[in-house]
Amino acid sequence: MSGIKVYPNPAQTQFTVTGITENSNITVTDMMGKVVYQTTSTTANQIQINATNWAKGLYIVQVKGNQSSTALKIIKK
Repeated sequence: MSGIKVYPNPAQTQFTVTGITENSNITVTDMMGKVVYQTTSTTANQIQINATNWAKGLYIVQVKGNQSSTALKIIKK
């Protein structure tokens, strides 16, 4: 899962997570650990996440697949 990327970063209204595999669990948490978004990918490659109503700040995007997991940081402007 090392090919996972998040862009644009910083994001304003939405961002894309690429390099995911089918049936990956995607969870976004704020710096307090509160889950602000959670889904399971139904297809491989990429998913768009709407961040319009999120507060400005730093978030952690966790992608968990069958073999491994990856955590990336995203900034909401």
